[in-house]
Amino acid sequence: MSDTNTLIKKQVEFYFSDSNFRRDKFLQAETAKNPDRFIPFTVLFTFKKLQALTTDATVLADALKDSFNVELNEERNALRRVRAEVTEVDLSKQTIVYSGFGNYAPTIDQVHAAFPEETIAYTRICKFKARFLGAIHVEFNDLDTANAMFAKEDIKINDVTPTKMMLADFNQLSTEEKREFEYSFKAMILSKNVPEKARFYDVMKSLEFVWADDRRKKPLVEFYQHATELQLLFNSPVVASEAFETLKAKPIVLEDTTIEFTLVTDAEAIASRTRKESKKRPRDDSPRQYLCISKIGKGVKLTDIKDLVVSALPEGTRPPFVEYSNGSTIAKINFTDNTQSQKVFDLLQALENPVLGGKTPVFTLYNVGEEPTVEVDYDHGLIVKFTGVPANVSRETIKTKLNELLNEVGVVAFIQFQMGESEGTLRVDVPAAAKKLVELVEAGVVIGEADEKLGGAEILTGDEEHKFWLEAETARRARQQSQADSNKFQRNNDGGRGRGRGRGRGRGRGRH
Repeated sequence: MSDTNTLIKKQVEFYFSDSNFRRDKFLQAETAKNPDRFIPFTVLFTFKKLQALTTDATVLADALKDSFNVELNEERNALRRVRAEVTEVDLSKQTIVYSGFGNYAPTIDQVHAAFPEETIAYTRICKFKARFLGAIHVEFNDLDTANAMFAKEDIKINDVTPTKMMLADFNQLSTEEKREFEYSFKAMILSKNVPEKARFYDVMKSLEFVWADDRRKKPLVEFYQHATELQLLFNSPVVASEAFETLKAKPIVLEDTTIEFTLVTDAEAIASRTRKESKKRPRDDSPRQYLCISKIGKGVKLTDIKDLVVSALPEGTRPPFVEYSNGSTIAKINFTDNTQSQKVFDLLQALENPVLGGKTPVFTLYNVGEEPTVEVDYDHGLIVKFTGVPANVSRETIKTKLNELLNEVGVVAFIQFQMGESEGTLRVDVPAAAKKLVELVEAGVVIGEADEKLGGAEILTGDEEHKFWLEAETARRARQQSQADSNKFQRNNDGGRGRGRGRGRGRGRGRH
């Protein structure tokens, strides 16, 4: 394998690795679009890191032909994960949070250079709206590696010896404690005689000379005008000491007052410094709830559900966002707090004789993460199981040939089958088409180019038929949830779907 093919294989296998795939809502949504989970190469070629290596389908297929993590379709123009399910592990126990980098984030390459090769599974540079938050998350391949790396005291990332904490412990901190750890302040220059009339803009202009030669020396500046207090917070005691000496050598004067500074390095004094009061609402620790509308009848569209919800709300109220996939028996409405979910639930419950698709819908509140029981309402006699499929006959061959033979009787709308398997199932649009297909197979109809025939066919009934529709509805819900998660991520990230994470599509929050 050429060096380029090796890089291609490594990059694509990272995209579909457990570490990346479990986080990547875009790839999950693309996978859910196809019942067979295949993602076209054309989608992958939109990823900038892969673009830099190749946009040739033949080259990509050749690089991945021996992969144990992904597999190609028959046409060699799409791929999927070999294992559909992602291994469930507590990643927080094998992820270390490193902080103390100040305002300048290390690059992914600088992070990887600090550790033995091939030990890192995933790296996240923590940012919010492109602003570095002062910390990085490094997920290692396994728990033993993570513990070994945590025990190392000589780790330096971009010449910084960072503060560290296991992500499992970090997640137990309060929001304020997390922020304190991410910044990891080790020194503070403090003034308590700043004139009350001084503006923050004037304060910053007067301080700029301290870090003019190197922006990386710029501290976090907190100014409490009402308390006439100014704090310069540093990650490095050395940089803080240099800045303190600079301020002593060139005093600052504001509103005819010479500002007096003190260098503070005591950790307890830094932790107990004056803080801004939080403007956030008190935290509600109760499980967040969503509203589920179930027992929806056939032929209902998203607009029908929206109209029903709007009819229950007071005039002029902004309607909530409704998640619904045409043909499904349920719809979901998510809320930011339980007060809103309860209010809308009560209003819907108060409706007189609500109807959706000829049926009376049921309104229920569920905790986020809980799923309603899967219900199916279907027409009988549409599912055909076929057996005895020759090894060289593909899904498309079967579907195309049978649709030609059905002519105007009906249409094969869906077929569930992989080349090499001996049996499969298909769904038609009308019962007459199912009966016709069984007759054609029993008559020995030829479906392949080499006169291949199917061994048998039967219309599913009873439990087997119910099982098919139940699995179809379960898969539909999974796709709906995956698409909803993807849409939510896009809305929270300025409407774009690129997020970096090894694909080079956004601001670069993570990469292999």
